[in-house]
Amino acid sequence: MPVALPDEDRTDEMAQLWCGIDWAERHHDVAVIDNRGSLLIKERISDDVAGFDRLVELILELRKDGLDGLPVAIETAQGLLVSAIRAAGADVFAINPLSVSRYRDRHSPSRTKMRRRRRACAGQYPSHRS
Repeated sequence: MPVALPDEDRTDEMAQLWCGIDWAERHHDVAVIDNRGSLLIKERISDDVAGFDRLVELILELRKDGLDGLPVAIETAQGLLVSAIRAAGADVFAINPLSVSRYRDRHSPSRTKMRRRRRACAGQYPSHRS
């Protein structure tokens, strides 16, 4: 029978999260992974205030600090979404889409461009750059 962890242990375990956002003009695909590489969130958000609010809701389900201090990899360094994420206290890593593509190619036997793999790769990118 599995043993439930006390709340403080569960919080420490879940504190190390990474978020990857596949940026597009009308919507954004979001993935959040934990320190084991497990996909915790995979969702598409709209490119407006409602989409940002949804992103915050999703993150708050996993960590009480919300976006504050969360590493977020995104394929652009500008725009309202990036500004809102930075203002919320996240650590934003603007990455070149070609870097994500090269990382994906190294870790995937297929060269097919898949949006969900790009999200997951973007989420892992900051942890491999330290």
